Amino acid sequence: TSGNSDTNTFAFKNKLWRAWGINALEFNMGGLRAKATTRRFAVADDPNNLTGGFEVNEERDLVAEAYYLNGRYDRKLSERFFWYGGAGWDRNRFAGVENRYIAAGGLGNIWFNSDTMKWRTDYSATYTDQENVVDDPVFDGSFFGVRVTSGFMKKIGAATTYTNDAIFDENV
Repeated sequence: TSGNSDTNTFAFKNKLWRAWGINALEFNMGGLRAKATTRRFAVADDPNNLTGGFEVNEERDLVAEAYYLNGRYDRKLSERFFWYGGAGWDRNRFAGVENRYIAAGGLGNIWFNSDTMKWRTDYSATYTDQENVVDDPVFDGSFFGVRVTSGFMKKIGAATTYTNDAIFDENV
């Protein structure tokens, strides 16, 4: 976008998955990077400003940057019950996170699994190892946690799909 100020944003998101028999594999990745004009100022063409001319200068700064990569493997134990394991990495320097690595493993339920509606919930133990942008001697960046997630998908008509993913994650 441009006008009185300029902003450039680049974002991407991708999900790859494959299901075969009682197995499923999923990979997610995404990122966001944005720069914006933060200061605009005029500089005279000559030091004495006799000509009255000036040049407008802009300073552009990075105002947002976040990336993630994660994956998981699911294996059905029955038509309605499964176990899974997964791992991921993310970075969000503006939130203070230089690198965060997470591993999770647990069990889940499949509530609906049709072509038009899917809903699953899972319950897991997690381990997180986090490096902050600014070192805090009081912060312990490695900790265990518990997580409950819900993944819902509903097809609405021929060309519309509603999805909702909710995650409750608590460190212990």
